[in-house]
Amino acid sequence: MVKVINVSSLVEADQLMSLLHDNGIEAYKSSTGSGGYMSIIGNYSAVGYDIMVDEDSLDKASEILKELYDVDDTEYSEEDDANYAEGLKMRRLVIRVFALIAAVACITTIVLSVVL
Repeated sequence: MVKVINVSSLVEADQLMSLLHDNGIEAYKSSTGSGGYMSIIGNYSAVGYDIMVDEDSLDKASEILKELYDVDDTEYSEEDDANYAEGLKMRRLVIRVFALIAAVACITTIVLSVVL
């Protein structure tokens, strides 16, 4: 299986998989790392969802996605992978900051309820 595209939402991933299946292409979605856990908890993945197809179906899937997204190239280069990795680091940082803020808010609430 090879990645044909990465999308940000679960709904979009399911719609693309349905479109590819309707065109005779076997497709799967994958969310790597902590994205899989976030998907279970809140239908959200910090890393998006990779749409995977058989290598034999890659050209046909790419053509369908080119028509849908009106792009010239759906394949990834090494530079795209580097940009993706940098974006992934930033998303993880943002998630950690929000988790820290939530933890501080919870601890503050508990302390204030005990003190008052």
